Amino acid sequence: MNQFQEKTYLWLFFFYGLSFFVLGISALQQKFRHKSEFPLLTTIQLIGAFGVLHGIAEWIAMLRMMKAYDRFEWQLYTLETFLTGFSFLFLMIFGFSMVLKETTKNIKVHIWIPLLIFSLWLFFFLGRISSVQKDLMWQITIFNNLTRYFMGLPGAILAGISFFQNSNHLKGLRLSNYAKMYMTAGIFFFLYGLTSGVFIAPLDIFPSNVLNHVIFYQYTGIPVELVRAVSAIGITVITIRIFDSFSWEIQRRFNEYEQHQLLIQDRKKTIQMVHDQIIQRLFGAGMLVESLLDVSESDEMREGLEELKSDLNETIKEARDFLKTFSSSYIGIEDLKENLLSLTEQFQRTSNVNCDYNYLVPTMVMGKISTDINAELYYIIQESLMNIQKHSKAKNVRISVYSNLKELVVELDDDGVGFNSNKKNTEGYGIQNMKDRIIRINGSMEIKSSKEGTRIMVKVPWEDE
Repeated sequence: MNQFQEKTYLWLFFFYGLSFFVLGISALQQKFRHKSEFPLLTTIQLIGAFGVLHGIAEWIAMLRMMKAYDRFEWQLYTLETFLTGFSFLFLMIFGFSMVLKETTKNIKVHIWIPLLIFSLWLFFFLGRISSVQKDLMWQITIFNNLTRYFMGLPGAILAGISFFQNSNHLKGLRLSNYAKMYMTAGIFFFLYGLTSGVFIAPLDIFPSNVLNHVIFYQYTGIPVELVRAVSAIGITVITIRIFDSFSWEIQRRFNEYEQHQLLIQDRKKTIQMVHDQIIQRLFGAGMLVESLLDVSESDEMREGLEELKSDLNETIKEARDFLKTFSSSYIGIEDLKENLLSLTEQFQRTSNVNCDYNYLVPTMVMGKISTDINAELYYIIQESLMNIQKHSKAKNVRISVYSNLKELVVELDDDGVGFNSNKKNTEGYGIQNMKDRIIRINGSMEIKSSKEGTRIMVKVPWEDE
């Protein structure tokens, strides 16, 4: 390698490390990670840890190339390899979390598999370099390659897959700009995974003797470090754009939410005024007519008063119908929280069952559901609680409401005696009514029951805006 190529490589490693370091710092500074149903935002600290650690590892590689600390070469290479593996641990957890978290949340496979792989790798790595002093740089290179094969490559591929999956969900919500950014980030993660996890340091061991960065350069004429640097810059730029865009989107949604709350308050004041003043005055006028009817002796007068009483009653009925329609026109997902809270409190007062209510839907969600669906969902939960009270003999019930990019999810778990949900004689449990309501709102319901209790999961897809 001539002096020009050496300087070029140094700059590549510098920008390569800088890109990931900037990505990490930017990710760690985000403040909305616990307030969104977007998996990227809820796992953002993992990307942050990966970026910072991997950036530092690449800068250490740059120092080794500069040969500024030749007497500490193997120590620097050991530290670089450890930081590389440690960074890949966070990348792998991120990838597993994005792809598998919903289906494996009870046993946390998305955490334990990467931790197990990293622990085994670290155990053998430290044991090898502390016990074998011969060809130490070669030994370290083996473990550098191993962490790329078994952690870097699958972590990057899983991250890419997860970005593709979320891109499809965003398309369903008609957020095409975000969908394109997610798709682009997924492509860059795939490219990074292939160049950093397949075309690596050459060794006389399969597969690095067949696929390595030397072979890549011979066939393409492009240093693999350049492709890695471009991938790193692409991932950083797109991810930061996603952060900025979501910050703007969340602020916009928050403004809409505030306006919605002001509108609800104005409507409540109007409803209160109509109910307390107008309807009450009409009711008072009706009572006065009733009194006049009792003392009136003229048939003509009585007939007129009866007609007036009828008109007043009809006006009161129309006013109440108007209030009912007026009050429900702008009910949103946030109102479901209060309605269910009232329902669970009433259930706990009227039964001997302890009720644990967990509402985990972010204040500002990207999807929407209509007033009619809100009502149907409320009645489904009400029917379920009635079944628990009448039939389950349960002592405890837990209600969990949460959301993701695709749907709103409600889970009800009790510790009662259970029932056979496959039998046809379950009409007394209100199951058919619940199924009919689920069909009407285009949702799905899953019931699992045993002698240890019953679990009901209801899923309602977000509606198009």
